Formats: sequence, structure tokens, C-alpha cells
Amino acid sequence: MCIIVDPSCLTHDQSDAKCTSCYPGYELSSSRTCVKSTAPSGDPNCRTFNNNICIECSKGSIFNIFGVCIIVDPSCLTFDENDGACTSCYPGYTVSGKICLKANKTDGRDPFCKQFLQDTDVCVECSTRYFINGFGLCQEVNPLCNTYDTLTGNCQTCYPGFELSGVNCIKATR
Repeated sequence: MCIIVDPSCLTHDQSDAKCTSCYPGYELSSSRTCVKSTAPSGDPNCRTFNNNICIECSKGSIFNIFGVCIIVDPSCLTFDENDGACTSCYPGYTVSGKICLKANKTDGRDPFCKQFLQDTDVCVECSTRYFINGFGLCQEVNPLCNTYDTLTGNCQTCYPGFELSGVNCIKATR
């Protein structure tokens, strides 16, 4: 028999589907369900708290249906503040529905290259959030990186809720 697992559970017990841990912004209750955290540290993407309740999300985040701030697709240049739908994308992406998808190559040139060497297909500068990889092509930076080395693409800092692991960002383990 299938049992529905609470979508705010990060992990759950296979035998009874009760939560064993929660996503950031939630805390485990005594009944092993995830409830919205009231502690300021419980919502890492919140910018402003009032009486331990988030009233404003950080830049690039919006409230989800549970009232917790979530990060919007990092390939969106601009987005609808109400639902997070992308309204414009960074170079190399195009809006498709509510998200940004990688643009298709049409002329044989790297679509993520911002500047080519004069009269050649050699890329000398990539679009924002891309770097030139070992093959001379623009490669996307890990979308969880807040700041990164523009030459190597290595993460230097991560967005809230994520932590540095070597040169990449991963979900925080706290």
C-alpha cells in the first residue's frame, strides 16, 4: 500500500512515512511532521523577520505555498515576484513557460559566449554565470554558487541554505 509522504520532509521513515528530518525553513515536531520554523535561523532565504516570522525574502527568493522563502531559478534574470515565473533570462537562455531553458545553437557558435575573437568562433568572454572550460567552450557555473572564480568556475561562496564542499556548493547539512 502506498502512503503519501509530507512534501516538507527531507527524509522519512520507510515503514510509516513519518518525517525524520525537514527541509530548511521547517522543523521536526513531536508528532514527526515538519512544521514551519518560527526561529530566524529556520528560513535561510529570509531577509527580514518580525517576531520570528519571515516578512521579506532575500533577493532572488520568493515565498512558497508554505510561507517559506525559496530560491527562484538562478537562470532567470527577472521574475514575477508572486509566483517566481521567469520573465527574462540571462544570455544563452530563453523563457519557456515559467522557466529559462538553454538556447539552441543556430549558427555553430557557442550560444553562451558573450564576445568572440574578431572574425572567429573563438570565445574570449562568456555570458554571466559561465566560464571558458578546458575545451574553449562556455560552461555553466554551479547554480548554487553565489560568487565564483570567473576563470575556473569554482564556487567561492554559496547561496543561503547551501555550503561549500571543495569547489562546489551542496545542500547545507545543518
